[in-house]
Amino acid sequence: MAPLPDHSPKQLSLGPLEAEILEILWTFGSAPVKDIHDRILSDPNRELAYASVTTVLRRLEQKGWVACDKQDRAFQWQPLVSRKEAQMLQAHDQLQRF
Repeated sequence: MAPLPDHSPKQLSLGPLEAEILEILWTFGSAPVKDIHDRILSDPNRELAYASVTTVLRRLEQKGWVACDKQDRAFQWQPLVSRKEAQMLQAHDQLQRF
């Protein structure tokens, strides 16, 4: 079994919107709120306030999943854990609960 990553989020559980935003960040690598919001709104059946995306990103930051870096006048968000590392951490967590 592969070793666990050095960084582990404080809280592994993710809500549906948190997971969706994390998937977007894994796709982009890093992104400002506007790009994440635009990606979500690219689905014509979705409505989500810009402030809601910011709130979810702050929640993900508190949980240890993402970090924010201020570049010029925009905040750039990036994941602290890769998709593969997240899968390993979640699998390990489920095994521990078994």
